[in-house]
Amino acid sequence: MVKVQNIVSINNNILVCELNNGEFKKIDLSELISNHKHLIGIDKLKDIQYQKTAKIGEFGEIFWENTIHSNNEVWNYDISPEYILHHGITIVQDKLTF
Repeated sequence: MVKVQNIVSINNNILVCELNNGEFKKIDLSELISNHKHLIGIDKLKDIQYQKTAKIGEFGEIFWENTIHSNNEVWNYDISPEYILHHGITIVQDKLTF
């Protein structure tokens, strides 16, 4: 089972992470924000400082605590490791920039 094991960097809406299979993947957060604009609270992720509060969950997902609001409930916003594996751009480790 693939999991995120390390968040390498978050800069300019680009998240770079390392998976437990040794791959490094890059995700454009602005695309996710745009695709989920119907979610109340997703605009918080437009703030670079808020983006940097990302954590890794117990299932290897990347998440932001208490981001989405619906019907008097507050949920985490997460990106599954499977999404990152299949939709992230693979980058070569020696090409990483921080």
